[in-house]
Amino acid sequence: MRCCVLFFFLAVLTIASALSDSEEWLTFKKNHGKSYKNTVEEKSRFSVFQANLRKIEEHNEKFEKGLTSYKMGMNKFGDLTAEEFRDLLQPLPKMDRPAPSPKTEQVQYNGHPPGRKDWREKGAVTEIKDQKDCGGCWAFSTTGAIEGAHFIKSGKLVSMSEQNLLDCARDECHGCSGCWPDKAMKYVQEQGITTEGAYPYTALDDECHINGTQALLKIKNYIFVNENDEEDLKQAVAKQPVSATVDARHFQFYHEGVYYDNDCIEDLTLSHSVLVIGYDLDHRTEEDYWIIKNSWGKDWGMDGYMYFVRNTNNCGIAAFALYPVL
Repeated sequence: MRCCVLFFFLAVLTIASALSDSEEWLTFKKNHGKSYKNTVEEKSRFSVFQANLRKIEEHNEKFEKGLTSYKMGMNKFGDLTAEEFRDLLQPLPKMDRPAPSPKTEQVQYNGHPPGRKDWREKGAVTEIKDQKDCGGCWAFSTTGAIEGAHFIKSGKLVSMSEQNLLDCARDECHGCSGCWPDKAMKYVQEQGITTEGAYPYTALDDECHINGTQALLKIKNYIFVNENDEEDLKQAVAKQPVSATVDARHFQFYHEGVYYDNDCIEDLTLSHSVLVIGYDLDHRTEEDYWIIKNSWGKDWGMDGYMYFVRNTNNCGIAAFALYPVL
């Protein structure tokens, strides 16, 4: 009898879990506008979604026990396997990573950097943007750095056009198929860039619809942070927002907390460009962290932002970082 009762209890739990998953699935599809070609594809995606739910639950149990420094949460990537998510991260295809150029001038913080910095508090950061189904993170990282530099110099926050870069910076870039941010800054140095309003984002590759005479501004130069030097990165971020390219293969379900991934140290693949807009200390865990602005919309991370562990060069945060000079 005891076995029968246990079997019945487990069956009830299984049914309840399946019903809960189905409800969450309906909510997920509604919130993210998901639709599928047929029932076979939807069943397959639902299975992936369920596996991701379990993954998130297991990870967050570790967070509650203090075994990890960040929480996961369901988001628009919930119907993708880890492999499919990683396949989306292709901002640097068919291109060798360029070597950072020697610094031609020192444009960093004058004096000892402050203990914390958040450029959002100064008004130097535009709203979170969404690159959508386009590998244009490099363009968003570039515009974010230029927007911050322009604000610091002029006092005006102006959203710059990623589509301008996607369509026009084609000598060394490949639109939605990727680019290194230094190539984008080189383009802005030579040709200039216009505003988001003048050249709206479409998340598609297109012909260039602008020429240099229509550009709002040009940058004078761009400067690399010393490779893998987080103290140098801190000096730069104390002065202005900085473009950085990181290994983002495990960012899929980041939700909150200070992100750290041990796999991002030994097995490093730079795959995604972001904007470093500040740094601070988590007083709960006593962990130093970077403040990162991403380009995956507000339904990822902390309304589009993430806290990222400092002082370990985790995921290559200081491996390829640079900032513009206006």
